[in-house]
Amino acid sequence: MAVIEPAHERDVQLAVPVLANLSLYCNFPFRIRSGGHHKAAFSTVAEGAVLSMVRLHHVHIHSHDASTGSAVATMGPAVTVARFLSPWLDSLTKSRFLMDTEVSLGSVHRSQKEALLSGEA
Repeated sequence: MAVIEPAHERDVQLAVPVLANLSLYCNFPFRIRSGGHHKAAFSTVAEGAVLSMVRLHHVHIHSHDASTGSAVATMGPAVTVARFLSPWLDSLTKSRFLMDTEVSLGSVHRSQKEALLSGEA
Protein backbone atom coordinates (compact mmCIF):
# COMPACT_ATOMS: atom_id res chain seq x y z
CA MET A 1 0.00 0.00 0.00
CA ALA A 2 1.23 3.47 -0.88
CA VAL A 3 0.32 6.47 1.28
CA ILE A 4 0.30 9.94 -0.25
CA GLU A 5 0.14 12.92 2.14
CA PRO A 6 -0.45 16.16 0.22
CA ALA A 7 0.68 19.31 1.98
CA HIS A 8 -1.47 21.75 0.01
CA GLU A 9 -4.80 21.85 -1.80
CA ARG A 10 -2.96 21.99 -5.11
CA ASP A 11 -1.24 18.69 -4.32
CA VAL A 12 -4.67 17.07 -3.96
CA GLN A 13 -5.81 18.59 -7.26
CA LEU A 14 -2.79 17.03 -8.97
CA ALA A 15 -3.00 13.62 -7.26
CA VAL A 16 -6.70 12.82 -7.69
CA PRO A 17 -6.76 12.69 -11.52
CA VAL A 18 -3.61 10.54 -11.56
CA LEU A 19 -5.06 8.13 -8.99
CA ALA A 20 -8.41 8.06 -10.79
CA ASN A 21 -6.71 7.13 -14.08
CA LEU A 22 -4.60 4.44 -12.37
CA SER A 23 -7.76 3.04 -10.84
CA LEU A 24 -9.71 3.14 -14.10
CA TYR A 25 -7.08 1.89 -16.53
CA CYS A 26 -4.69 -0.16 -14.37
CA ASN A 27 -7.02 -1.61 -11.74
CA PHE A 28 -5.02 0.22 -9.02
CA PRO A 29 -7.54 1.14 -6.29
CA PHE A 30 -7.23 4.16 -4.03
CA ARG A 31 -9.00 5.57 -1.00
CA ILE A 32 -9.17 9.03 0.48
CA ARG A 33 -8.72 9.40 4.23
CA SER A 34 -9.42 12.65 6.08
CA GLY A 35 -8.60 13.36 9.73
CA GLY A 36 -9.90 10.24 11.39
CA HIS A 37 -10.42 6.63 10.60
CA HIS A 38 -13.31 4.27 10.12
CA LYS A 39 -13.76 1.19 12.30
CA ALA A 40 -14.55 -0.92 9.22
CA ALA A 41 -11.31 0.28 7.54
CA PHE A 42 -13.07 1.87 4.57
CA SER A 43 -10.16 4.29 4.16
CA THR A 44 -7.55 1.58 3.62
CA VAL A 45 -6.72 -0.60 0.64
CA ALA A 46 -4.40 -3.61 0.64
CA GLU A 47 -2.87 -3.21 -2.83
CA GLY A 48 -3.34 0.37 -3.89
CA ALA A 49 -2.94 3.88 -2.55
CA VAL A 50 -4.35 5.97 0.28
CA LEU A 51 -4.56 9.72 -0.25
CA SER A 52 -4.26 10.86 3.36
CA MET A 53 -5.35 14.39 4.19
CA VAL A 54 -3.69 14.25 7.61
CA ARG A 55 -1.44 17.25 6.86
CA LEU A 56 -4.39 19.43 5.82
CA HIS A 57 -5.56 20.30 9.33
CA HIS A 58 -5.63 24.10 9.23
CA VAL A 59 -8.30 26.26 10.86
CA HIS A 60 -8.42 29.90 9.79
CA ILE A 61 -10.88 32.42 11.22
CA HIS A 62 -11.36 35.02 8.47
CA SER A 63 -13.79 37.42 10.02
CA HIS A 64 -15.66 37.85 13.26
CA ASP A 65 -18.77 39.95 13.85
CA ALA A 66 -18.80 40.91 17.53
CA SER A 67 -22.34 42.27 17.32
CA THR A 68 -23.80 38.89 16.30
CA GLY A 69 -21.11 36.58 17.66
CA SER A 70 -20.73 34.94 14.25
CA ALA A 71 -17.51 34.15 12.45
CA VAL A 72 -16.38 32.82 9.07
CA ALA A 73 -13.77 30.08 9.02
CA THR A 74 -12.18 27.66 6.60
CA MET A 75 -10.90 24.27 7.71
CA GLY A 76 -8.89 21.56 6.07
CA PRO A 77 -10.40 18.09 5.62
CA ALA A 78 -8.32 16.59 8.43
CA VAL A 79 -9.69 18.85 11.16
CA THR A 80 -11.23 16.69 13.85
CA VAL A 81 -13.68 17.89 16.47
CA ALA A 82 -10.97 17.46 19.09
CA ARG A 83 -8.50 19.61 17.13
CA PHE A 84 -11.12 22.29 16.49
CA LEU A 85 -12.14 22.40 20.16
CA SER A 86 -8.66 22.01 21.68
CA PRO A 87 -8.09 25.77 22.33
CA TRP A 88 -11.35 25.92 24.26
CA LEU A 89 -10.73 22.60 25.98
CA ASP A 90 -7.31 23.83 27.08
CA SER A 91 -8.87 26.86 28.75
CA LEU A 92 -11.60 24.72 30.31
CA THR A 93 -9.14 22.33 31.92
CA LYS A 94 -8.36 25.10 34.36
CA SER A 95 -11.93 24.96 35.62
CA ARG A 96 -12.80 22.71 38.54
CA PHE A 97 -15.74 21.16 36.66
CA LEU A 98 -13.71 19.63 33.86
CA MET A 99 -10.83 18.57 36.08
CA ASP A 100 -13.21 16.62 38.34
CA THR A 101 -15.27 15.05 35.54
CA GLU A 102 -13.99 11.71 34.34
CA VAL A 103 -14.88 9.39 31.51
CA SER A 104 -14.76 5.68 32.24
CA LEU A 105 -13.22 3.54 29.46
CA GLY A 106 -13.13 0.04 30.85
CA SER A 107 -10.68 0.14 33.73
CA VAL A 108 -9.13 3.41 32.56
CA HIS A 109 -10.38 6.75 33.86
CA ARG A 110 -9.41 9.90 32.03
CA SER A 111 -10.58 13.48 31.95
CA GLN A 112 -13.09 14.58 29.32
CA LYS A 113 -10.39 16.58 27.58
CA GLU A 114 -8.09 13.56 27.24
CA ALA A 115 -10.96 11.42 25.96
CA LEU A 116 -12.05 14.05 23.43
CA LEU A 117 -8.53 14.65 22.17
CA SER A 118 -8.01 10.92 21.67
CA GLY A 119 -11.32 10.69 19.77
CA GLU A 120 -12.82 8.23 22.27
CA ALA A 121 -15.48 10.48 23.81
